[in-house]
Amino acid sequence: MELTARLTSIQHSTPSVKTFTFFVSRGFTFLPGQWIDLWIEPPGEEPLIGGFTLVSPPSQSEYMELAIKGIGGGRAASFMHNKAKLGDLFHVEGPSGEFYFKEGMANSIVLIAGGIGINPFMSMIRYINDTNLDIKTTLIYSAKTPMELLFRQELEAIQRRNGRLRCYFTVSSPNAEPWTGNVGRIEETLLRTALPAKKSLVYVCGPPGMPTQIAEKLKGLGVGEQDILYEEWW
Repeated sequence: MELTARLTSIQHSTPSVKTFTFFVSRGFTFLPGQWIDLWIEPPGEEPLIGGFTLVSPPSQSEYMELAIKGIGGGRAASFMHNKAKLGDLFHVEGPSGEFYFKEGMANSIVLIAGGIGINPFMSMIRYINDTNLDIKTTLIYSAKTPMELLFRQELEAIQRRNGRLRCYFTVSSPNAEPWTGNVGRIEETLLRTALPAKKSLVYVCGPPGMPTQIAEKLKGLGVGEQDILYEEWW
């Protein structure tokens, strides 16, 4: 699918991430967890193409939302952080990707995220909540600092309203920020605490190395390899 998207909102979501909202030219169909190619055409320069995961749910098809990390995200991410302006038009191609969730795949899912790896899971959680699906959802989310826990306030608000969602947050470097939650990376102890007793489909997304390491820990805890899906972001 190809469409035109107009940038309508830019928000500073964390110290390193901005969230961009676009109005799309027509209804956009995708599955929660998929990504798109965003074509950027700066005047007088070579086009840039950035692959970004959608954080908006497919239940709201008139807009799409992308959460983009500025540093280390490549030239397209740098352009979006430093040069993109409200009203800019972009060409979009997609959706793409096999890392997604749709109704009927499972009635219990576990989402394990590291850093910006929360993006596909935000789309999934919003979709499940918006459509009131009877799916037990467990989120285990790690970031460097409390301020870098992207969408934390929204996730906590959904958790308060929706008893089927349970969130576990952990940070590796709380520093001087107020924090009374879990400290450290996602290890076996936290996984044992958070994993539901019933059979679940487990998704893992995070920086290079993290998903495969978590997958091995999950297998050691008795989760079948066929029940683990993982994706790395670069």
